[in-house]
Amino acid sequence: MVAGTGKMYRMDLPDTLTDKDIQGVLHPGRSSADGRKLSNFEYIHTELAKPRITLSLLWAEYCVQCEAEHVIPYQHSQFNERYHVFAVSTKATLRIKRKPGELIEVDWAGNTLSVY
Repeated sequence: MVAGTGKMYRMDLPDTLTDKDIQGVLHPGRSSADGRKLSNFEYIHTELAKPRITLSLLWAEYCVQCEAEHVIPYQHSQFNERYHVFAVSTKATLRIKRKPGELIEVDWAGNTLSVY
């Protein structure tokens, strides 16, 4: 496919080059085999524990980092899917053992509510 594009633009490329070889010529400096960078999911997992940090915010930071390193970032859906696979593989859950009705817990996501 890439070789056909080269012929269309009158680029003289030897027939022995593979698509990966041509991609290396057209896009030098890509860090991974498919040109995409995996994120550090351990870092993402610890950052998600902080207040007002979302997976979308971390994906935006990941995209900025990829742009600075000249690599292709994963799209939002693939990023989320890969993180969720990581989270399931580490079994990152917290089970609180107690009697039903003994305690009540409220999880305030985001800013806290003001009571007057």
